[in-house]
Amino acid sequence: MIPLVLALGGYSESGKSSSARYLSTCGFARIKIAALYKRIYEQANTGLGFVAWSSWIDTENPEWIGERFADELRAEVQLRSADRCTIESLYGDTLARELKRHFGDRFKVVFIDLDRDTRLKRQMEREGLSTLDEARAMMEPRDEMKRRWGVGRVRTLADIVLRNDGTVSDLHLKLDGLVASYA
Repeated sequence: MIPLVLALGGYSESGKSSSARYLSTCGFARIKIAALYKRIYEQANTGLGFVAWSSWIDTENPEWIGERFADELRAEVQLRSADRCTIESLYGDTLARELKRHFGDRFKVVFIDLDRDTRLKRQMEREGLSTLDEARAMMEPRDEMKRRWGVGRVRTLADIVLRNDGTVSDLHLKLDGLVASYA
């Protein structure tokens, strides 16, 4: 059986983790992309550091990493006795394209979208910061890294762009609708 995979992408403080946490209460196994990449990296026995290797492998051998990631993902979903999962956080289009090839219509990219100003305010609240400048200093370097990795291309590939500009309850209602559409 091919599991339903919702790959969550978006910028910092957009609501990816909140969405994955909520979807886990709806029966979705919550899986971190980095954890599976690290497993594959450890088996690869390379002299490169993890960050350098993951960037290199995505560029130089996307089919190889896609196949191994799909195998690891299937094994993890089976281990958890699940038929559906979320993977987070999707920051580049290489893995998304490869997983679409492996999982077909059972793989959906969900881009959690939120404007920068609201994300900054949420960063302030979450971290207990007193100024937008402090929030900007924390968030902008992470956003820049995500831009380099291709988060903009993830949005272009998205099957669903979920706008997260309301309350937590609004987000949950949108996610309930998403779940219902794949029931």
